Amino acid sequence: MEGDGADCDEDNGTVRRGFMSAAPQPDPRISCAGCGALLGADALSCPECRALVYAEKLEQLALQARAATDRHDLPGAYAIWKQVLALLPPETRQYRSVDARLAELSGSCRSRRPRRSGRWPAGQRG
Repeated sequence: MEGDGADCDEDNGTVRRGFMSAAPQPDPRISCAGCGALLGADALSCPECRALVYAEKLEQLALQARAATDRHDLPGAYAIWKQVLALLPPETRQYRSVDARLAELSGSCRSRRPRRSGRWPAGQRG
């Protein structure tokens, strides 16, 4: 079998051909949960009904980000809101809202960092 492009799988004694075609790939399109329209693999919203493709995931992430904020884990909240932003179409009001929240959190995180001396500003201890 040498030179014919085959490999022996010694675990089960079968022969694998190195030049066999790959398994068929699943259709990357999905259907809109709202109206059933076919969506491209990279769609963030439905072109027909404007529903957010990842609405359920967005809600879960928003809950996690709010919980992180409540725990005063501002870097964690920031990271989660960044994930949310990646799942929103840039032209939406939700995107603008999350973007503004990220700017606010970014400012809050900077103001909580210790000064170069390594000491926290008065009243802002970790």
